[in-house]
Amino acid sequence: MIFADLSSMDGQCGHPSSKCVAVGWLDSKLEFAVGPTFSEFRQDLRKLCEHPVRKTRGFYDCKLCVGNVARGNGEIHVRGFAGEVFVAPSMVSYYVDVHNYRPPELLIAAVQSIVEV
Repeated sequence: MIFADLSSMDGQCGHPSSKCVAVGWLDSKLEFAVGPTFSEFRQDLRKLCEHPVRKTRGFYDCKLCVGNVARGNGEIHVRGFAGEVFVAPSMVSYYVDVHNYRPPELLIAAVQSIVEV
């Protein structure tokens, strides 16, 4: 699936009473923001990605890598400050670490506000 950052995923994320917002659904056919992120954010994001939700029965490969070396099988859901739910593939930390993806500031702030995963 391909979703532009901050596009609506309402009705597709399992949170019927919340506004669901896509983040990090990357593909080689879609431009995405790149740039540095803080190491604390990357560590927190990795922890979240270790416990995906809505896991699939199979895996999906990184569409940005030659040879599709990385795989994911679920999503992470992070509640934002306005009550929205950011929905990202479990590979989002890989995209940040390896492909220099810079998620929207709203997600970065929401991830950094989480004390325990």
